[in-house]
Amino acid sequence: MKQKVFLFLSISIIFVHADLIAFNSYLAPNVTHLTFSDPYFEEGYQISSNIGSDFHGVFSKDLEPLVTSNNGSDFFAWCGYCDSELKMTLERADSELFSITGFDIAHLAVDQWVPGLSIIATGHLEDGGQVSQAFKVEENAWEHYSFLPSFKNLVSLDLEAVGGEKGQSVSIDNLVVNRVSVPEPSSLAYLIMCIPALLIFKRKHK
Repeated sequence: MKQKVFLFLSISIIFVHADLIAFNSYLAPNVTHLTFSDPYFEEGYQISSNIGSDFHGVFSKDLEPLVTSNNGSDFFAWCGYCDSELKMTLERADSELFSITGFDIAHLAVDQWVPGLSIIATGHLEDGGQVSQAFKVEENAWEHYSFLPSFKNLVSLDLEAVGGEKGQSVSIDNLVVNRVSVPEPSSLAYLIMCIPALLIFKRKHK
């Protein structure tokens, strides 16, 4: 049993790289928000706009009473109603594949929530296919949502606010992502060397 666990952990270390995108190291002290047109980079990922506008940015947890509620963390937000075609795209800066398992969402301003407001996530897969999932944006509260298991081996992930002509300023935070990487030759060699050693260990302890 122990050798099986060791083998599993060895494979996991090589193939799985879990990261949390939390937007907490971008703003300078006493800066409440910063909008920009360039992509945002964190943990080897980038978030960019499809129209290159400055309708998105990082906002401080202390930006009240504009924000709906304080989740104790800075966050990323965009103005969905500023342009009907506006989408945010998450992808690896090094173009490697990734998966996403969860995130937190809320609407941005206390007076801009409308019933039916949602974030539509569309994942673009390595094989050219797509997966999609809708997440309801609640009023005056942060909610954590989990993605479907099919959101893996992604090339990119599009996020779009929908649900009315106004009230589409939405926020995201704490994105749980996993990089899917092909191991380097040295890592493969290490794994191959471990397998015979585990087999010998198993025989000796029968």
